[in-house]
Amino acid sequence: MKQLLEKGKISGIKVKRALRILVIHILIAVVLIWVWRCPFYFLFGIPCPGCGITRACLALLGGSVAEAFYWNPMFLPAGAAFLYAIHREKIPVRPGRRTEMICAAVLVASMTICYIYRVVLGHGPITADPENGLLFRLFETLRGGEL
Repeated sequence: MKQLLEKGKISGIKVKRALRILVIHILIAVVLIWVWRCPFYFLFGIPCPGCGITRACLALLGGSVAEAFYWNPMFLPAGAAFLYAIHREKIPVRPGRRTEMICAAVLVASMTICYIYRVVLGHGPITADPENGLLFRLFETLRGGEL
């Protein structure tokens, strides 16, 4: 590595950036593996719009496409957007800023519609239980109610 740095084939900035990206990926993996509850669900008692994406990816890796779409049908577009956001500087021909914003708006709208369908209308494996959310319980405690 030191020889490559001295020859100018790898700059110190590229190495630092690669290490930073590696650390971010490792931290994300640690959180996904060892944190058993979604922070959004923990605070509010309702699942976040991305609820089930990790389980969907694991089901897809296990070869079960139907189960992956059962957990969260937005796992493919959300995953593609996540990968694009992380690696967009590496893409040789990128779309313009306006195209990126339109794609982001379509993704957010799609995830919102899917979220409403799954949580509000009750179609899907996730359920809302706001009374078990930390903020609701704190509010009830401050108000003088029981937990």
